[in-house]
Amino acid sequence: MPILDAICDYLETGTSLVEGTTLFKATMPPTPDACVAIYEYPGRPGVYTYGSGGAKVEMPRIQILSRALTYAAARSTLETIYTFLDGKTAVTLGGTLYLGIFATTAPAAANDDRDDSNREYCSCNFEIQKVVG
Repeated sequence: MPILDAICDYLETGTSLVEGTTLFKATMPPTPDACVAIYEYPGRPGVYTYGSGGAKVEMPRIQILSRALTYAAARSTLETIYTFLDGKTAVTLGGTLYLGIFATTAPAAANDDRDDSNREYCSCNFEIQKVVG
C-alpha cells in the first residue's frame, strides 16, 4: 500500500478526519476552509543488509499541512495529528509493518501570509520506517 494511502487510513482511525472531506492526499482543494493534506517527499536512503539484494527498510518522509480560518484552529488540528502519529512503533498498516513514525519537526506556522481566502496554514513533517516486502 502506498505510504499516503496507509497514513491517510491510519489518521481516519485515530482522528475525526475523513478522507475526501477533511483529509486529502497529495493535494489540498480550495474547499473546505478547514482541512488537512498529506504530501510525500524524499526521505533518507533505505537500510540494507549484507547480501539482501535490496533495501529491507525504506525511510520515506511526509509533510502534513493543516488549513483553517484561524491559526489556532489550524494548529489545534495539527497538534491532534502530531500527538497521534509521533513515536508510533510496530504498527501494521495495509499489511505492511511500520517500525516507526517519528516527527522531524514540531507543528508550526507554514508561512507568514494568509492565502487569497484569508486562511491560515500550519505544518509538520515525519520520517517513517517501513519494512519492505
